[in-house]
Amino acid sequence: MGESEFTIELHHGEKFIDTGHGLEYLGGLVVEDLYYELDEWSLQEIVSLLKGLGYKAVEAETKDSWGWFLDLLLDDIGESRRWIFMSDQQKGLMQVFAEMEPSVEHRLCLRHLYANCKKAYGGGTVLRDLILSIAKAIYVEEWERRMNLLKEKNRDCYDKLMGVDPKLWTKSHFTFMAKSDMLMNNISEAFNGRILEARDKPILTMFERIRCYWMSRFAEKKKKAEKYEGSILPKPKKMLDVIATRSMEWNARWAGELKFEVHHKNRMIMERFVVDLLAGTCSCRFWDLSGMPCSHACSAIFEKGDNPEEYCSNYYSPTAYLAIYGKSIAPINGENMWPKVNCDNIIPPIFRVKHGRPRMVWIREPDENRSQTKYKRTGTSVTCSNCGQYGHNRRHCPNPIVSGTSYFIVVSYC
Repeated sequence: MGESEFTIELHHGEKFIDTGHGLEYLGGLVVEDLYYELDEWSLQEIVSLLKGLGYKAVEAETKDSWGWFLDLLLDDIGESRRWIFMSDQQKGLMQVFAEMEPSVEHRLCLRHLYANCKKAYGGGTVLRDLILSIAKAIYVEEWERRMNLLKEKNRDCYDKLMGVDPKLWTKSHFTFMAKSDMLMNNISEAFNGRILEARDKPILTMFERIRCYWMSRFAEKKKKAEKYEGSILPKPKKMLDVIATRSMEWNARWAGELKFEVHHKNRMIMERFVVDLLAGTCSCRFWDLSGMPCSHACSAIFEKGDNPEEYCSNYYSPTAYLAIYGKSIAPINGENMWPKVNCDNIIPPIFRVKHGRPRMVWIREPDENRSQTKYKRTGTSVTCSNCGQYGHNRRHCPNPIVSGTSYFIVVSYC
């Protein structure tokens, strides 16, 4: 049983904020291979629906398993609201989401999408940077211009991406329901990395190790949040500082009330955007997508004489962070003190043995490091300790060996 293959899925109700009229839910549930954001819910709704921390284990990632899990999840959290999921292009999962539309909104992880394009049409920094810029385009007109550049570079890749609904993978077509412009589900991969040691253990041991990890994490995060005194959290503040610096490149003209017209200081850049500070919007769509003022909005905020931190969403506040980790996960006694209950025996999943050694890490791309502790040989140049020439070492030196030469190798990185 210890070597059986399991897929762990985790969900937890979290992210609340005190608005003065009770706690409101901010969103953000984590599931392995899934990350989704929610709009505002009341605390009572969430507590009554999710009831804390939950785990699921299934035989494999198949359409039936994903459909079963998502049906139960939507039954618990309710289908009256629209939910946003982010995942890879796992075939069974894609089919389930296609059947659930339009009750749920689905986004694709850009890393997996690019990996498929790279496998089919080759890599290279030009294609990679172009695909990333297309996905990061925040308004439709910019997306169309960059897609035309891709069409000139690689027509096959262009046709493939045009065959994928843009609302699944590019910011320019994302809705404003979730204050998140995430393009990659790194949060899921990070969680997977933390539970690697637990995934090959027996089912109870696996669940207990995951529970202990979350228990310690919640306690540490709560302690960190209680000490922080700023108006927004450190990482969002660092991001906002970068945006505020970029806003120096823009000029804002007051148009009355709290509306501004923002244009670039360089007259050769014919870009202009409309900012409404009262509505908290900018025509570039970044503010609506992320909940953080863009460089155009920061320019208007500075023109008004305010602080951009005052215009950030409450999602970035220490109060919201503390609300996420405010409720601790209670410790429990060991199996030696568990009460005996009369229940039906749980039938274990069908034991399947795959060929070869069980894989503990993901399949890396050809240009990724195979080891986290060793350098790749590609891109390095070796200097011979015998003759001092590049391209070979002392053992393969074509010149006569000089006696008394000390053995050393100098490696230079290109």
